Amino acid sequence: MKCIINRRAQFCASHRYWLPELSETENIQRFGLGSRFPGHGHNYVLYVSLIGELDEYGMVQNLSEVKKVIKREVTSQLDYAYLNEIWSEFQQILPTTENIARVIWQRLAPYLPLVRIQLFEHPELWADYQGNSMEAHLSVSTHFSAAHRLAHPDLSYEENSEIYGKCARPNGHGHNYHRQLLQQPIQELGAQLYKVKLIESPNNSCEVYCAEPASSSAIARESESLLSSV
Repeated sequence: MKCIINRRAQFCASHRYWLPELSETENIQRFGLGSRFPGHGHNYVLYVSLIGELDEYGMVQNLSEVKKVIKREVTSQLDYAYLNEIWSEFQQILPTTENIARVIWQRLAPYLPLVRIQLFEHPELWADYQGNSMEAHLSVSTHFSAAHRLAHPDLSYEENSEIYGKCARPNGHGHNYHRQLLQQPIQELGAQLYKVKLIESPNNSCEVYCAEPASSSAIARESESLLSSV
């Protein structure tokens, strides 16, 4: 039986968004405050997801060994580092959240059975990478407050109350909704909307997926299935 396990790690690092082929004005227009010298920092939170069969001890991997690998190959090198200079990959491509996740995958893949790297720059911005070349998912979280009522117009109040319970009350009820993305603005940025997840409460949420990119691998599809079932 295959299982996915997740190991959490943290590191603090700074970076700067700056392309030498652009002028100072062009860099400022494109990256805003992110282009300022000497850069800005984040408290990154990293989740490393591993997939495998359970062994005779009921483990996919020995998490003590996994912790050592992550520290040796990633966090000990990136903690309190200036990302633009610490790894050669970031001297060629900007150290964006999604690119950092991609390079971390490359660094860990020889040692661990990776299925996903998830990197949080802060609670409202994070990247998911599943080993698909230059393809990564970047998520932005936001929220709004709204009220609604669950009731069918053809049913009586008593019938609606029997079906929907308290949610059928005439004055409705409210929620603080989270992660609302619109497809057209995303396309205008040159990216593809992958998923919209609406969180109504800590206990209730809904996900709507757009068409899966053709380049997604079988292991990515398998991991999504496993992750959504746990």
